[in-house]
Amino acid sequence: MFGHVDAGVLHVRPALDMCDPQQEVLMKRISDQVVALTAKYGGLLWGEHGKGFRAEYSPAFFGDELYGELRKVKAAFDPDNRLNPGKICPPEGVDAPMMKVDAVKRGTFDRQIPIAVRSSWRGAMECNGNGLCFNFDVKSPMCPSMKVSNHRIHSPKGRATLVREWLRLLADRGIDPNQLESQLAEKRASLRELIERTRNSWHARKGEYDFSHEVKEAMSAAWPVKPALPSVRLKSTFRSSVRASCSFTTAAICARCATIWWRRWNPTRR
Repeated sequence: MFGHVDAGVLHVRPALDMCDPQQEVLMKRISDQVVALTAKYGGLLWGEHGKGFRAEYSPAFFGDELYGELRKVKAAFDPDNRLNPGKICPPEGVDAPMMKVDAVKRGTFDRQIPIAVRSSWRGAMECNGNGLCFNFDVKSPMCPSMKVSNHRIHSPKGRATLVREWLRLLADRGIDPNQLESQLAEKRASLRELIERTRNSWHARKGEYDFSHEVKEAMSAAWPVKPALPSVRLKSTFRSSVRASCSFTTAAICARCATIWWRRWNPTRR
């Protein structure tokens, strides 16, 4: 818990593992209790951030009259509900669903990745997706490829997202990337893996879609840099995720992904 206490603003981040189904259920329960407690003392649920993802509480906090006016404003500027649909309120006359606290979360997909793999690839797993890395400040530690290309896929968040999905697809096919990395380091491969490599190369030459090619493209542009982060403020759920959240493209992670794909290993065809 931290924030701007002098202004009465608190940031509360429960230490929940969203990959754990039992802890995920607590998110809704805790949110409801915080809403009730805040309303009891005449407070506001959102001081700076997060209105959109707590849209289900908007009617209770704004009240029917003000909420109705907000819907009129939304209808005037976004009648087709294209801008951030599901956030804060729908346009007047549009019966559109709002975001729910207990909606499907990233943890639902991340938990499909084995714990050992998640632990080994913490850089990708701990990026909390806040998007702080989407900036072009010359003093901001960042892989140069993002600033040069202006393509978010080359940002720490973009690469972390690709790697997480890549790990999930590997797990879905029963492939352990840690074991694969060891085999590559020892320059040995099983018959099954050789067959996989040949088949994937054949499909690649035919131009068939392969998600692993997107991973390779993003990681091949990564520079093996390791920016210093002592002055970066806490921007993620846990202190240990500051580095991953602000600079996923450290030398170690880039080298691991590049090693696998530069050797033309594409095990994630689907």
